[in-house]
Amino acid sequence: PSALEMQWKITHVFVILFSYVSLAFAFASALIYLLQEGLLKRKKLQGLWQRLPSLQVADELIYRATAFGLALLTLGIFIGVVWQMRYHPEYTPLSDPKVISSLLTWITFAIYLGARRWLGWRGRRTNLVVVYGFVLLVVSFFGAPHVLTGVTR
Repeated sequence: PSALEMQWKITHVFVILFSYVSLAFAFASALIYLLQEGLLKRKKLQGLWQRLPSLQVADELIYRATAFGLALLTLGIFIGVVWQMRYHPEYTPLSDPKVISSLLTWITFAIYLGARRWLGWRGRRTNLVVVYGFVLLVVSFFGAPHVLTGVTR
């Protein structure tokens, strides 16, 4: 591979990696949010749980981390597809299971952002979408490479 091709690949990997880190933070925060909310409803919030930020503040942090992670995921998918198409002319993105599973993950997080912005959803419902989205991301990351056939990596 040429130096320029390697630069595209390195950029793609780092952008995707940072998107995964941001989305992992949102996922972990959403899990803590859901646990904290359950304890609060059962009036069993005590100890370390009392030191966590309010549910409203946590919900906003989850939103920001997800928005940032989705922006990076968008850029990472774009860079990856352009890189593959540039250096492998026979490449077709919609026949690549990794791209398809990444797009499904992207759609899930986009639904989360859309539900928050245009439907006014907050709290439990939206944070469950973040959890589902991250599970899909993990399945995409670990599962798609096992079904890849004929795709240059």
